[in-house]
Amino acid sequence: EGLNYQSPCPWDGGDGKTVGDALLTPTKIYVKACLPLLKAGLLKAMAHITGGGLLENLPRSLPKTTGAAVTHPPLPAVF
Repeated sequence: EGLNYQSPCPWDGGDGKTVGDALLTPTKIYVKACLPLLKAGLLKAMAHITGGGLLENLPRSLPKTTGAAVTHPPLPAVF
């Protein structure tokens, strides 16, 4: 409450970032990590997941008899 874009960022450990800087931090791009797997034929499907996209895209990319357990790394503090 009461924060603006120039306010010190309360979730990044006081490293001098502003709220605006933290919100404008670019998304990590995974192309370099995925490309060798794709070229080796180890990936069968990929999807850019936003919002409810995981729930919609994952079942579409799996055979009907296959399930999935989804885990993720810790979310950035901004979330």
